[in-house]
Amino acid sequence: MDGRGARRSRVRRCDPREHSTARQRTALANRAPLLRTSAPEGDPTMKRLHVALLVAVFAAGCGLLDGLVGAINTAAQRTDLVLDEAIGKLTNAQADWQNILKDTVGKLTEDAQSTVRNEVNNLLQRGIASTSGELRCDADFLVNRMRNGLIRIKQEFLHQPVDPLEPQLCNVVPLAIDRSLVPARLNVLEIYGYDFDTTPITVLHQTTGGTKDVSNILNKPTHYHMTLTLGGTTGVQLDATSQRLVLKWSGREISTIAVIQPVTPVCKTQIVQKQPNGFTFIPPHTGGDSEYNGHGPTTYAYVQLVNHGSSVESKTYMRARETQSDWTTAEGTRSDTVFIPDPGWKVTQILVGTQTGCPTFSSCMTYTDTNHDPDIFSVGNGPASRFEFLGDTDGDEAGTKTKITVTYNVLKFEVTETTNCVPKTALQQLIDKNLISPELKLNFQKLTPQ
Repeated sequence: MDGRGARRSRVRRCDPREHSTARQRTALANRAPLLRTSAPEGDPTMKRLHVALLVAVFAAGCGLLDGLVGAINTAAQRTDLVLDEAIGKLTNAQADWQNILKDTVGKLTEDAQSTVRNEVNNLLQRGIASTSGELRCDADFLVNRMRNGLIRIKQEFLHQPVDPLEPQLCNVVPLAIDRSLVPARLNVLEIYGYDFDTTPITVLHQTTGGTKDVSNILNKPTHYHMTLTLGGTTGVQLDATSQRLVLKWSGREISTIAVIQPVTPVCKTQIVQKQPNGFTFIPPHTGGDSEYNGHGPTTYAYVQLVNHGSSVESKTYMRARETQSDWTTAEGTRSDTVFIPDPGWKVTQILVGTQTGCPTFSSCMTYTDTNHDPDIFSVGNGPASRFEFLGDTDGDEAGTKTKITVTYNVLKFEVTETTNCVPKTALQQLIDKNLISPELKLNFQKLTPQ
């Protein structure tokens, strides 16, 4: 007794007479996916092992079954906890991602964790390879990619829906193309980011007369670097009708590069504000029974803004885990579109702060519940102004009552025209890198909107 009601038994007492019942066979089948091995799928050795395992279970009775199920659950829980620890550390944009992933690989030592260990190590080596080249991205870019990679590994391990692996751009050099310099002084467009090798990326050449797919000219030397040849006999043929190059993934624009002509205007830019409506999110029950029963839960949650250009998405994540076995857990992610610019405009910057120790453009919170009452926190100058949690209650709650209620701050965004124009930031980069003709440089003031 803990003053909050009698603790429910979490262990089903096994009756030897039931050792071959359908309920026990179902219990083992439900847990079997969590038993990972390094053997390939369809391996005849593994098939024989599975048959022998089932024969042994049904022959020896419920004692062996309970022990086996317990071992599988324990390995799965330990793997889940190790991944959660690493994901939590990577919420800090300045985290040392290499040491965190190395430490994670070192903690995944059991045979049942070999697949996950290999996946984490592959993620680590992929990140290390990108840093040895000319990856022109900020440090927090890689931290975020490693964190998202671990989240996908965890989702796959727990047989949850896996987030799509979306290529990310962090830098394009140059940001715009002065056509008069092609190809004599400018014959290649360089694109930097991550996961370029996982999914097709389309490149379109837009002109006053239409659009042409030039994806066949795009080269991918590495998964973090792409190049597009300009002019000459093998590159994109830019002429007086060229307006811009557009990069698309899965039908959505991920970048545009203006082609500057003598009469190309500078894009107009403005700041817009919006305060999205608040909401309540109840993450699904993912582990243990449904009762925290006074053992926390320890809760971690964040709200993060993601710029897609044509919209801004708000991702909300919450995990509420019991502080002792059987680690009752409610965990999930919710996505909402919080801003869509007017037609002919795109979002070029999110002008929102990041709460200290949280992912970029996010608010986050970690705490341990100690009662049945709602817990309210002010969370600073990130996307959210307030989190209200309900963790433990009097009875079952994971997946039904445990929740977060989010109140947003007023959000600010920089939006820029997407018509035939060149962004001012792109023009400034061309001047700094001496990638603009003297004529256009002299016209800079005239091209700049008042």
